[in-house]
Amino acid sequence: MPSIVTSVIGGVQGASAAHNAADAQKKGLAQAGQTVQDTAKDVNTGIRTTTDEAIKPVMAAGEAAATGVTDAYKSAQAGVRNAALEANGMLSPYATAGADATGKLATLADTMGKGFTASDMVKYDPGYQFRLDQGQRAMQAKAQAMGVSSGTLKALSNYNQNAAAGEYGAAFNRWDTQNKGQADVLGTLAGRGLTAAGQSGTNLTEAERYAGTAGMQGEEYAGNMRTNSQQYGSNAKINAENLAAANTMNAGKYLADTQVGAGNAEAQGNMNAANAWNGMLGGIGSGVTDLLAGGLSGGTGGFNWAGAFGSTDPMKKKQPISGEWNPGG
Repeated sequence: MPSIVTSVIGGVQGASAAHNAADAQKKGLAQAGQTVQDTAKDVNTGIRTTTDEAIKPVMAAGEAAATGVTDAYKSAQAGVRNAALEANGMLSPYATAGADATGKLATLADTMGKGFTASDMVKYDPGYQFRLDQGQRAMQAKAQAMGVSSGTLKALSNYNQNAAAGEYGAAFNRWDTQNKGQADVLGTLAGRGLTAAGQSGTNLTEAERYAGTAGMQGEEYAGNMRTNSQQYGSNAKINAENLAAANTMNAGKYLADTQVGAGNAEAQGNMNAANAWNGMLGGIGSGVTDLLAGGLSGGTGGFNWAGAFGSTDPMKKKQPISGEWNPGG
């Protein structure tokens, strides 16, 4: 009898202990898995927040650099244009004089193209007519004093012709010399004005070319600054998300492993409980076998039936006493 009770108690306790151990292990694994999940979420939140905070100054620096470059090239453009205008301001008198000389040179060329005229004769030799008149009067007075003859008339005619030719040639030479001198001066002024005007145009062209090049290079540099900062931010976010994803996957894998471990623990607990129950049943079976074997043999080592049933009086109960059957008269 004691072996049966011991087996039952041992089996119950063993099975309970196996289930308790399995439950404790399952609970521990579940807590560990949840802790890892929560930690992964916190870490991922921290990663994203830190990444966002790290990106902000980089983005601000890129924008500041781009703005600085833009302001710098705009200032350079304005400076070059102003310098060109100042230079052209100093060249302006030459260009103006050249333009005026060019106009006068055109007028002079038109005058010279028309040739030397009688009006030019009067203009360039105003005393010609007076001298001619005086010579004629002197010749006429001489002719009147000496008498008019063919020789006198011829001499008077020759005088008029020679005087006219000589005076005309001298006037023409003065006209031609003066016009050519003016043409030379005007030509020099016009050439200098042309050079000044050309230089002014070159100054403006070069200034605009420099401004355009500075603008293109500045915008390109500014664009690169913005692009690089944006790319840095994008890469940082991608890296952060990759890291967060890896953390989430690892936490999920750990959780799955704990769930598998919890299942294994439960299965192992059930198996240990089953083993405990099997042991209990085996103990009960052995006890029953011993009990039955002792009762049938009738030996002194057999079961005390009278003690088991609570009476040793053969007259009250026709029960076996001390393992013997007493018919009781």
